[in-house]
Amino acid sequence: MKKIIPALGVLLLAGCATKYVPPQGVDLVEVTYNLSSSPKSGPFFYAPTSVFKFESKDCASPSAIATLKAPDGKIDSITVQVPADQPLINSYSTITQEGSQMVTRITGTEFIPEKNHQYIISVYAFSGALVRDVSLTEQQTINAATEKNEICTF
Repeated sequence: MKKIIPALGVLLLAGCATKYVPPQGVDLVEVTYNLSSSPKSGPFFYAPTSVFKFESKDCASPSAIATLKAPDGKIDSITVQVPADQPLINSYSTITQEGSQMVTRITGTEFIPEKNHQYIISVYAFSGALVRDVSLTEQQTINAATEKNEICTF
């Protein structure tokens, strides 16, 4: 029962979230979200991961960026434009199967994308997320997240 409640919360949130649309009239930067499949997924089951963006840490104005699916060792990705010099608050919700139970894993990241930079956020269905600035000569890790119980607060 304890594992069903977070799953219901994610489904309710997904139903309340609007589709993300980049704002107009502000400087934008490119962020690519990558989801890699995991050996834990098995050859016939992959863990779909929903990517959400929030306007603040109090979960205000959720918007759905995408649901990524990466079966059989593949990578699924989406690239979006987000405002520069403003906090980017994301949560990643993955529904997985553990034995006979469905389990929801939620991780999150927060950072401030800089103008004229480009970022890749690698989402790992079973172990968190990693934010990298790929516009620098040497890629720089900005933020790493591990599993959280909250949907969008850090």
